[in-house]
Amino acid sequence: MFKDPGLKLETLNRARDPHIRTIRIDQGTWGVVLAPDSGDTYVLLRVMPHGKAIDWAIKQKASINTVTRAVEIRDNAMLDELTPAYERIAPAAEQRLFAKVSDGDLAALGIDETTRRQARALTDAEQLEVVAPYFPQDQREVLEYLAAGFSVEEVWRDVVSVSLAQGGAERRPSGPRALPLGCRYPRREVPAAARHPAG
Repeated sequence: MFKDPGLKLETLNRARDPHIRTIRIDQGTWGVVLAPDSGDTYVLLRVMPHGKAIDWAIKQKASINTVTRAVEIRDNAMLDELTPAYERIAPAAEQRLFAKVSDGDLAALGIDETTRRQARALTDAEQLEVVAPYFPQDQREVLEYLAAGFSVEEVWRDVVSVSLAQGGAERRPSGPRALPLGCRYPRREVPAAARHPAG
C-alpha cells in the first residue's frame, strides 16, 4: 500500500521494531503496517480493532528471510520470555530437539541466528508446539518438518523450494502448510511446565 495524506500513521512508543506502525482505517479499526527505511510503500500486516492492533504491534519484530526473501513477523516479546526459561532447563546440547541438524543446514533452510538460538534451547516436540506460533511462518514450518523427522533435503524440497516458487510467505494464503498425513509430530497434552516454564 502507498502512504496517503488521509491516513493517520502512528509511531508506537513501546514498539520492539521502529518499522512497525499503525494507521487508522476507519472509526475504531486500525491497520498494522511495516514501514520502509525510505519511500512511501508500506506492507499491511494486520487489520484489527484499535486496542488490539497496538497490543499486537508493539510485541512484533519484522525481518526478511535470508533464503525466501519473505517478510517475516515474529512475536519477540513472547520468544524473549520463553527462550531463557527453556535454556535454563535444557539438557546437554546433544540431547536437544535439533542436535542432529547443523547450524549451516539450518541457515541454508532460512533459519536466522535469532530463531536458531531459540530452537537450540528446545528439548522435544512439545516445547516446539508451545513456541512455534511465535516464530516467523516460513521458519516455523521448517522447524516443524525437521522435528517430524524429515531430512534437510526433504525440507528444502517440500517447504523452502515451494516458498521460493510462490514468492515467499507474504504471497501464500495465510496459515501454516500442513505436513503430509501421518508425518506431523505427535499432538499430546502439553505439560503445564512447558506451557509456563519456571522463571
